[in-house]
Amino acid sequence: MSSPFSENPYQTPQAPLEPPPYYPSPFRSPRNCTEAIAALVCSIAGLFVCGILVEPMALVLSIVALKKIRADPYLQGRGMAIAGMVISIVVLVLIILWILFVIGILVWSR
Repeated sequence: MSSPFSENPYQTPQAPLEPPPYYPSPFRSPRNCTEAIAALVCSIAGLFVCGILVEPMALVLSIVALKKIRADPYLQGRGMAIAGMVISIVVLVLIILWILFVIGILVWSR
């Protein structure tokens, strides 16, 4: 019969021979849509630098980003894409109005 005091109490427990199997998470972490970020950056940059060239690009990037975000539920950035679209539309309208104003001044000044 073995005594409970016969084992060494300071002995380290044996580790399992194999690590437990790794199971990847069934959930993907959400990530930002790069097109939405680029659309917002381009629309803000178009306020200061060559808006007539940059703003249409921001508008197209916003539309592409919204389509990608709608298709993939793990993509975030809908607000950035909408903000980029709104800023680019407003700036394009202001640029067109400014061009029409300048043309009107040139025509009426003759």
